[in-house]
Amino acid sequence: MSKNVYFELTDAFNRDGRIVLLASGQAVVHYQLAIMESLIRMKRTQRAKDYPVIGELARLLPPERELELTTDPDRVLELAPRHASDRPAARAAREGRLAVVLALAAEADRLQQEDRRRVDAYERAFAPYLVAFRELGRDALALPHSHDRLCRLAERLLPTTLGEPDREDAQ
Repeated sequence: MSKNVYFELTDAFNRDGRIVLLASGQAVVHYQLAIMESLIRMKRTQRAKDYPVIGELARLLPPERELELTTDPDRVLELAPRHASDRPAARAAREGRLAVVLALAAEADRLQQEDRRRVDAYERAFAPYLVAFRELGRDALALPHSHDRLCRLAERLLPTTLGEPDREDAQ
């Protein structure tokens, strides 16, 4: 009798040591560092409420990585004396808590502005398609022909690549 394909896949991944678990029929790789850092990068948005979440996620990382990514001034103050870092907030730890808070605020503002420019670039690229889509009217959107029509519209109006958003010096 054949073994379950998911069990076989799990065994293959774990041949040199446990790195995969089986969950809901899917192999789940738990490289915590990569997963947490990816999640932290995704949370660096325009929304101020995401930044405390970044601080909590950073706590799950090794201390030297936590120092590079945390948004918690108390953690920066605790970690900076023990780990080398070029991060402005870490360098500010020598000057005290207020300097760290200000450096973290400047960093969050810079990241929010970068995200705003990134989203604006997508909105500018999408605008001609949105105008044309709205002009089609409800009748043109009835299935089954609407999918092909909208694909042709997208191919004609949406860019296949998006250039880098304009960089502004944060000062």
